Amino acid sequence: MALGIDQWDIEVRPWGWLRLREQSGGGPSVFLRYQLAGPPKQERLELQSVVMQGGTSEALSGRVWRRIPLSQIEEALTSWLVQMPFNAPTEAVARNAAQARESFMSGSDLSDVESPSLDFLDEYFDQTEDLATMFFKPMPSNSLVSDGTEGLPAGKIPQIKAPEGRLTDEFLGDVAEAYRWLTDAKKAPAPAISEMTNVPVRTVHRWIYEARKRNILPPARPGRAG
Repeated sequence: MALGIDQWDIEVRPWGWLRLREQSGGGPSVFLRYQLAGPPKQERLELQSVVMQGGTSEALSGRVWRRIPLSQIEEALTSWLVQMPFNAPTEAVARNAAQARESFMSGSDLSDVESPSLDFLDEYFDQTEDLATMFFKPMPSNSLVSDGTEGLPAGKIPQIKAPEGRLTDEFLGDVAEAYRWLTDAKKAPAPAISEMTNVPVRTVHRWIYEARKRNILPPARPGRAG
Protein backbone atom coordinates (compact mmCIF):
# COMPACT_ATOMS: atom_id res chain seq x y z
CA MET A 1 0.00 0.00 0.00
CA ALA A 2 1.13 3.54 -0.79
CA LEU A 3 1.42 4.74 2.78
CA GLY A 4 4.37 6.66 4.16
CA ILE A 5 5.44 7.39 7.72
CA ASP A 6 4.61 10.97 8.71
CA GLN A 7 7.40 13.07 10.22
CA TRP A 8 7.55 15.78 12.87
CA ASP A 9 9.34 18.99 11.91
CA ILE A 10 10.92 20.36 15.09
CA GLU A 11 11.88 24.02 15.56
CA VAL A 12 13.91 25.35 18.47
CA ARG A 13 13.80 28.86 19.92
CA PRO A 14 15.28 30.81 22.85
CA TRP A 15 13.83 30.40 26.34
CA GLY A 16 13.61 26.62 26.03
CA TRP A 17 10.77 26.42 23.49
CA LEU A 18 10.24 23.81 20.77
CA ARG A 19 7.45 23.67 18.17
CA LEU A 20 6.45 20.38 16.56
CA ARG A 21 4.32 20.14 13.40
CA GLU A 22 3.75 17.10 11.22
CA GLN A 23 4.85 17.35 7.61
CA SER A 24 1.50 16.08 6.30
CA GLY A 25 -0.08 19.37 7.40
CA GLY A 26 -3.45 20.08 8.94
CA GLY A 27 -2.62 18.40 12.23
CA PRO A 28 -2.10 19.85 15.70
CA SER A 29 0.84 22.05 16.67
CA VAL A 30 2.69 21.03 19.83
CA PHE A 31 4.80 23.43 21.90
CA LEU A 32 7.21 22.15 24.56
CA ARG A 33 9.23 24.21 27.01
CA TYR A 34 12.26 22.78 28.83
CA GLN A 35 14.48 24.02 31.64
CA LEU A 36 17.66 22.68 33.21
CA ALA A 37 17.62 21.59 36.84
CA GLY A 38 20.28 20.27 39.21
CA PRO A 39 23.84 21.24 40.18
CA PRO A 40 26.43 22.26 37.54
CA LYS A 41 27.60 19.39 35.30
CA GLN A 42 24.92 17.16 36.84
CA GLU A 43 21.97 18.93 35.30
CA ARG A 44 18.94 17.27 33.79
CA LEU A 45 16.21 18.48 31.48
CA GLU A 46 12.76 19.10 32.91
CA LEU A 47 9.66 19.56 30.79
CA GLN A 48 7.96 22.67 32.20
CA SER A 49 5.14 23.47 29.77
CA VAL A 50 3.13 21.72 27.07
CA VAL A 51 0.75 23.61 24.78
CA MET A 52 -1.22 21.79 22.09
CA GLN A 53 -3.35 23.45 19.41
CA GLY A 54 -5.83 21.48 17.33
CA GLY A 55 -5.31 21.42 13.58
CA THR A 56 -7.72 21.97 10.70
CA SER A 57 -7.97 18.24 9.95
CA GLU A 58 -7.39 16.68 13.38
CA ALA A 59 -8.64 17.61 16.82
CA LEU A 60 -6.62 17.12 20.00
CA SER A 61 -6.61 13.63 21.51
CA GLY A 62 -4.46 11.29 23.54
CA ARG A 63 -3.37 9.75 20.25
CA VAL A 64 -1.59 12.98 19.30
CA TRP A 65 0.35 12.93 22.58
CA ARG A 66 1.42 9.32 22.00
CA ARG A 67 2.84 10.27 18.61
CA ILE A 68 5.26 12.83 20.05
CA PRO A 69 8.84 11.42 20.18
CA LEU A 70 9.60 12.84 23.62
CA SER A 71 12.38 10.42 24.52
CA GLN A 72 14.27 11.08 21.28
CA ILE A 73 13.88 14.84 21.65
CA GLU A 74 15.10 14.81 25.23
CA GLU A 75 18.04 12.56 24.35
CA ALA A 76 19.15 15.01 21.64
CA LEU A 77 18.69 18.05 23.88
CA THR A 78 20.60 16.41 26.73
CA SER A 79 23.48 15.52 24.43
CA TRP A 80 23.83 19.07 23.10
CA LEU A 81 22.91 21.17 26.13
CA VAL A 82 24.15 19.11 29.08
CA GLN A 83 26.98 16.94 27.79
CA MET A 84 28.50 18.69 24.77
CA PRO A 85 29.52 22.00 26.44
CA PHE A 86 31.78 20.06 28.84
CA ASN A 87 32.76 17.00 26.77
CA ALA A 88 33.11 18.34 23.24
CA PRO A 89 35.86 16.94 20.99
CA THR A 90 37.19 20.45 20.21
CA GLU A 91 37.11 23.89 21.80
CA ALA A 92 35.13 25.26 18.85
CA VAL A 93 32.40 22.66 19.28
CA ALA A 94 32.32 23.29 23.03
CA ARG A 95 32.01 27.04 22.45
CA ASN A 96 29.15 26.60 19.97
CA ALA A 97 27.36 24.22 22.33
CA ALA A 98 27.76 26.66 25.23
CA GLN A 99 26.33 29.50 23.13
CA ALA A 100 23.40 27.34 22.04
CA ARG A 101 22.80 26.36 25.65
CA GLU A 102 22.80 29.98 26.82
CA SER A 103 20.41 31.06 24.08
CA PHE A 104 18.10 28.11 24.52
CA MET A 105 17.81 28.40 28.30
CA SER A 106 18.09 32.15 28.94
CA GLY A 107 17.10 33.91 25.75
CA SER A 108 19.29 35.05 22.89
CA ASP A 109 22.20 37.43 23.26
CA LEU A 110 21.61 38.38 19.61
CA SER A 111 18.34 40.20 20.29
CA ASP A 112 16.25 41.60 23.11
CA VAL A 113 13.76 38.77 22.69
CA GLU A 114 11.56 38.04 25.69
CA SER A 115 9.96 34.78 26.72
CA PRO A 116 6.57 34.57 24.98
CA SER A 117 3.16 34.28 26.58
CA LEU A 118 1.24 31.09 25.92
CA ASP A 119 -1.30 32.96 23.78
CA PHE A 120 1.25 34.09 21.18
CA LEU A 121 3.51 31.10 20.65
CA ASP A 122 2.96 30.82 16.88
CA GLU A 123 3.75 34.51 16.44
CA TYR A 124 6.84 34.11 18.63
CA PHE A 125 8.19 31.25 16.50
CA ASP A 126 7.50 33.07 13.24
CA GLN A 127 9.16 36.27 14.45
CA THR A 128 12.29 34.57 15.84
CA GLU A 129 13.07 32.21 12.97
CA ASP A 130 16.57 33.69 12.58
CA LEU A 131 17.37 33.04 16.26
CA ALA A 132 17.27 29.25 16.08
CA THR A 133 20.58 27.97 17.46
CA MET A 134 19.82 24.24 17.31
CA PHE A 135 18.40 22.17 14.48
CA PHE A 136 16.65 18.81 14.55
CA LYS A 137 16.28 16.34 11.74
CA PRO A 138 12.63 15.33 11.21
CA MET A 139 11.49 12.57 13.57
CA PRO A 140 8.86 9.87 12.86
CA SER A 141 5.42 10.60 14.25
CA ASN A 142 4.12 7.01 14.48
CA SER A 143 1.35 7.67 11.98
CA LEU A 144 0.97 6.65 8.35
CA VAL A 145 -0.15 9.18 5.77
CA SER A 146 -1.62 8.85 2.29
CA ASP A 147 -1.65 11.61 -0.33
CA GLY A 148 -4.77 10.18 -1.96
CA THR A 149 -3.07 8.38 -4.85
CA GLU A 150 -3.17 4.71 -5.91
CA GLY A 151 -6.81 4.32 -4.94
CA LEU A 152 -6.36 5.27 -1.29
CA PRO A 153 -8.17 8.16 0.39
CA ALA A 154 -6.07 11.05 1.60
CA GLY A 155 -5.46 11.14 5.33
CA LYS A 156 -3.58 9.41 8.11
CA ILE A 157 -3.97 6.36 10.29
CA PRO A 158 -2.02 5.16 13.33
CA GLN A 159 1.14 3.17 12.70
CA ILE A 160 0.07 0.02 14.51
CA LYS A 161 2.69 -2.06 16.30
CA ALA A 162 1.85 -5.44 17.82
CA PRO A 163 1.72 -5.09 21.62
CA GLU A 164 4.07 -7.09 23.80
CA GLY A 165 1.57 -7.41 26.63
CA ARG A 166 -2.17 -7.12 27.05
CA LEU A 167 -4.49 -5.48 24.54
CA THR A 168 -5.20 -1.99 25.86
CA ASP A 169 -8.15 0.16 24.87
CA GLU A 170 -5.69 2.64 23.36
CA PHE A 171 -4.19 -0.02 21.11
CA LEU A 172 -7.60 -1.35 20.09
CA GLY A 173 -8.66 2.24 19.37
CA ASP A 174 -5.79 2.49 16.90
CA VAL A 175 -6.85 -0.82 15.34
CA ALA A 176 -10.42 0.46 15.06
CA GLU A 177 -9.31 3.70 13.39
CA ALA A 178 -7.21 1.77 10.87
CA TYR A 179 -10.11 -0.63 10.31
CA ARG A 180 -12.52 2.19 9.48
CA TRP A 181 -10.02 3.96 7.23
CA LEU A 182 -9.26 0.78 5.29
CA THR A 183 -12.96 -0.03 4.97
CA ASP A 184 -13.55 3.42 3.46
CA ALA A 185 -10.64 2.72 1.10
CA LYS A 186 -12.42 -0.49 -0.05
CA LYS A 187 -9.55 -2.59 1.33
CA ALA A 188 -10.00 -5.76 3.38
CA PRO A 189 -8.97 -4.45 6.83
CA ALA A 190 -7.57 -7.60 8.44
CA PRO A 191 -5.10 -8.54 5.65
CA ALA A 192 -4.01 -4.91 5.31
CA ILE A 193 -3.39 -4.51 9.05
CA SER A 194 -1.61 -7.87 9.02
CA GLU A 195 0.73 -6.55 6.33
CA MET A 196 1.35 -3.32 8.26
CA THR A 197 2.13 -5.07 11.54
CA ASN A 198 3.82 -8.23 10.23
CA VAL A 199 1.56 -10.51 12.27
CA PRO A 200 -0.72 -13.34 11.06
CA VAL A 201 -4.19 -12.39 9.82
CA ARG A 202 -5.73 -14.54 12.57
CA THR A 203 -4.02 -12.32 15.15
CA VAL A 204 -5.60 -9.24 13.58
CA HIS A 205 -8.99 -10.97 13.61
CA ARG A 206 -8.51 -11.49 17.35
CA TRP A 207 -7.78 -7.75 17.80
CA ILE A 208 -10.89 -6.86 15.80
CA TYR A 209 -13.00 -9.32 17.79
CA GLU A 210 -11.75 -7.81 21.06
CA ALA A 211 -12.41 -4.29 19.79
CA ARG A 212 -16.00 -5.27 19.02
CA LYS A 213 -16.34 -7.00 22.39
CA ARG A 214 -15.32 -3.77 24.16
CA ASN A 215 -17.64 -1.65 21.93
CA ILE A 216 -14.64 0.12 20.38
CA LEU A 217 -15.84 -1.19 17.00
CA PRO A 218 -19.53 -1.76 16.22
CA PRO A 219 -20.83 -5.32 15.62
CA ALA A 220 -19.92 -6.86 12.29
CA ARG A 221 -22.42 -6.55 9.46
CA PRO A 222 -23.66 -9.83 7.99
CA GLY A 223 -21.80 -10.76 4.82
CA ARG A 224 -19.08 -8.15 5.31
CA ALA A 225 -15.52 -9.42 5.42
CA GLY A 226 -13.34 -8.24 8.28
